[in-house]
Amino acid sequence: MNEAQHHGDVTDPPIFLTGLPRCGSSWIGERLSRTPGVRYRYESLNLHWSPALEGTLGHFRYQRPGTRAPVNLEHAVDRALAGDQSWKQRLRALARGYGSAAHRRSGRLVLKDPTALFLAAWLAERVPLQVTVLFRHPCGFAASILDLGWPIRLRRLLGQSDLVTDHLEDHVDTLRATLDDPLAALGGFWAAAHRVLLRQATDDWLFASYERLCLEPESAFSELSGHLGLNLPAPPPATRHRSGAASTRKDGRQVALAWQTRLSKEEQGRIMGPVRALGLEAFATEGRNQP
Repeated sequence: MNEAQHHGDVTDPPIFLTGLPRCGSSWIGERLSRTPGVRYRYESLNLHWSPALEGTLGHFRYQRPGTRAPVNLEHAVDRALAGDQSWKQRLRALARGYGSAAHRRSGRLVLKDPTALFLAAWLAERVPLQVTVLFRHPCGFAASILDLGWPIRLRRLLGQSDLVTDHLEDHVDTLRATLDDPLAALGGFWAAAHRVLLRQATDDWLFASYERLCLEPESAFSELSGHLGLNLPAPPPATRHRSGAASTRKDGRQVALAWQTRLSKEEQGRIMGPVRALGLEAFATEGRNQP
């Protein structure tokens, strides 16, 4: 029995949907959950939703491809690839309206988890995965994080020696110089994360722009559907809104570029400084020039 069969996949590989927080993975994941035959699993490697990982896997942990992880993490990955979930995940699925996809026992597996984005290449070595990375303009990412007050800290990345050695060594001084400026540090976090992902990506990874999905939904969702081999129609214009900044039910046309008025030009410049320094400005704005 091969690895894909062991994890219950009969034809297509599981989809690993990731990217930084606030870049649309919950939105796209919940839309995928409405596709017939999809088994949708929410953040199976996030310690907040899988209590067994407490003390083993912090958010944004890097695992060097080709290495063995702690036993608890190895076990959690096997459970995730088998479609197992914690009771907290099951309750969330019911509350958010994707209970059927979350409880489905067969079909195409979709694992959505931004907290595990630095596990993508390591996971893809264990079992064939269709890695899909959603990315957002650095200023949009930073503005959303600021609105929520989430503790996204660049020090968490720079404190991981394997991550720095493998991917960030040439830029450590630039990134450390941002640590005393919260806005620049968020830009540094964005730049560091996407440098790592782009360096690890293989030809079959997809990088999908949040802004394009919001502003050009017909073409962007068509491309995403074609890549994943799923029928994922573009969403209709939002007619209702959940309250709160963390909502996934908003009119994307209104929020995609809201940072342009939310942030001053000076604030935008502070965020984009490290992005430019790491050579990622063209990728941030156009999705090209991958390093």
